[in-house]
Amino acid sequence: MPVQIGLFISHPHLPPRCPHPADFATLGSGDMIDTHIHLDSARYGDRAAICERSAARGVEAIVVPGISQASNLAVLDLAGRFPGLVYAAAGLHPELPAMDRGDIDALADTVQLHRPSICAVGEVGIPYYGPGAAVPGRQALARDVVECAASLARELDLAIILHAPHETAAVALQIVRRAGVRLVVFHWHKSDESTTRAILDEGFFVSFTPEVAWRERDRELARLAPMHQIVVETDGPHSHERVFPGRQTEPWMVSEAIAAIAEVKRMDRQEVAIATTANARRLFALDNRKPAPGKDADHGESNSSG
Repeated sequence: MPVQIGLFISHPHLPPRCPHPADFATLGSGDMIDTHIHLDSARYGDRAAICERSAARGVEAIVVPGISQASNLAVLDLAGRFPGLVYAAAGLHPELPAMDRGDIDALADTVQLHRPSICAVGEVGIPYYGPGAAVPGRQALARDVVECAASLARELDLAIILHAPHETAAVALQIVRRAGVRLVVFHWHKSDESTTRAILDEGFFVSFTPEVAWRERDRELARLAPMHQIVVETDGPHSHERVFPGRQTEPWMVSEAIAAIAEVKRMDRQEVAIATTANARRLFALDNRKPAPGKDADHGESNSSG
């Protein structure tokens, strides 16, 4: 997802689609996990209310990946404020406008220091959308970040969350395969069929957003991927205007991705919800996670710019 000065930007507005969004009430209680939402973003206000709404609508866990050192600390704070619901990951987003080798060292220090309280290394990956994507030096630096993250993930037995859209997925796959990482998710996966098959052959996971409800590329990839290798996400605060027009993205909106995958695979929604939840728990070892140290303060807004 593109970023600009620490804030995520939306893609162009899309007209509403015909099918109705999924009725999350039919999915049952505690059968959804949003595996990727930037809840520390400055675009989110009352996070306690968001968490409460999401839990009431069947979300049992929310994975929040960091994108910078400040973001990583904010994400850890959120996990401490909402133990058992919010899970932290520490990363360094490849589309950030400024990044240097000192950031790589800071990421490694954070992951090692907070290993018991994080569920993954990420979001890391290869720049594709921003101006840095065309700069060879920036591409090389991003690869170094992924290599560092992959080494940490292997050494500490953590999952790695990859930002690797389109043709960059093949580059990221080569790095994590060479590093011997065991648990990998290609977040908001959107690569070609050949690369996708190679990812799946490694036993790695691919993730889909509510965009799978209408974008044929995503629907074809969902048909291709085995159910035991699929997880769902919102990638909030990115907005899904075609599915939820005028609504701020919240974790419970993975219900639409679940419904769309069920439609594509001709499965029951509840079956897909249960499967994607089990997959996410296995990917991030959520049942073994130690809550991050929390604050005694109110469950209020993080100071991170996201």
